Amino acid sequence: LVKAREPGLSSMIRFLEDNEFVISIDELNSEPEVYNRLGYLELPQWMNEISPWLIVPLIHIDRLVGFIILDHSQARKRNFNWEDSDLLKTAARQVASYLEQQKASMALAEARQFESFNKISTYIVHDIKNLVAQLSLIMSNAEKHKDNPLFMEDVIRTLGNTVQKMNKMLDVVSSKSAGTGSSRVDVIPLLQELVRMREKASGKPVPVLSCESESFNVRADKDQLLAIFGHLVQNAQDATPDDGDVDITQSTEDGQLVLKFRDTGHGMDEDFIKTQLFRPFKSTKGKGMGIGVYETKEIIHALGGSIDVESSPGQGSCFTIRLPKA
Repeated sequence: LVKAREPGLSSMIRFLEDNEFVISIDELNSEPEVYNRLGYLELPQWMNEISPWLIVPLIHIDRLVGFIILDHSQARKRNFNWEDSDLLKTAARQVASYLEQQKASMALAEARQFESFNKISTYIVHDIKNLVAQLSLIMSNAEKHKDNPLFMEDVIRTLGNTVQKMNKMLDVVSSKSAGTGSSRVDVIPLLQELVRMREKASGKPVPVLSCESESFNVRADKDQLLAIFGHLVQNAQDATPDDGDVDITQSTEDGQLVLKFRDTGHGMDEDFIKTQLFRPFKSTKGKGMGIGVYETKEIIHALGGSIDVESSPGQGSCFTIRLPKA
């Protein structure tokens, strides 16, 4: 066994790629003029250590991807003729196609890993933006209310929640998985917690919650649900003037949870809803990343639910989420 590297511009490599010719060493030694008619051919020095019989090029779409060296056959002696050469070239092309297919599959798998990682990173950057907004709000009020015990208690609680969320983000990245595990989640107290958070954030208009049920369980990740519901409320507040309305209503329909996030904001036209709303990096907000609604759709669909939107310019928007009961 000889380990050697053959430069891509060597005489043998150029000869194999240009002619797709199976080199018979016995024929080359006895009748070199057969090969000289096709071009200059010089075998590498390391070839002398193994005394090969045949050198078979692996050609894929007129490009040499490798070559195979065969030792002398131990079967009965016979002359190597053009029929043998054609058969070997056909088999070699098949081998070359398999090698290229394997290389393409490995590259595709690697690209998918990067795509998944980049997707998670994009979600995390979007969530970090929201956390930074909360911390910025604390800093802007800190000088004015730093002597207020209730304010400081709220600051400590907010910082604790922020640290917890950021640690969870790191766990998601380290596990290279967008899923965080699902369990039975009661949506009603989750919505109530969301409204309390938005009230403390001093965002206007303050969302108004109306629930038909006292309890309704779905199977999901609590933090994920809280995050995507928060995206919808934040978007509604950003699109609505301070004297407008943001309403969240809960009802049941055919045993499913139905949530409506309605606002009286500037709304969206039909073309934007059809072509851009649920696509990443598309946003009606000048500073928006265009990730929140896309992430919401991906998570809701992964939970077996659906999301629809009704909107028109100047008339506000209504996002409707349906989720199956746990």
